[in-house]
Amino acid sequence: MHNTVEVFALEKPHLRKVSSLLSYESNHGTSITRTVHKDNIIKYQSNRYSVPLGTYKPQGDNTVYIRIEEEELIIEKTPRGVSLATHPLSRGKGQLIKIYTPL
Repeated sequence: MHNTVEVFALEKPHLRKVSSLLSYESNHGTSITRTVHKDNIIKYQSNRYSVPLGTYKPQGDNTVYIRIEEEELIIEKTPRGVSLATHPLSRGKGQLIKIYTPL
């Protein structure tokens, strides 16, 4: 049985640098899509965030865009469009963040 150091030594010559296109920095600030659920909630990083009542449409497009700016989660109907809600970004897990500020 190989230990971690031995396995790494065997694999090291075959490792390649990760493309910068896949780095966190290249995705920072871009919009991410989420689906609005029936209870007017979206999920992000194991937490639930509210959007205004009526955002969910039973027969409509329930896709919204989220972005993070200065520790705030901004939820928009279109990328960089009109904001539906702005929440403080939660660092916890399993929380429901209900208070929102329409812009």
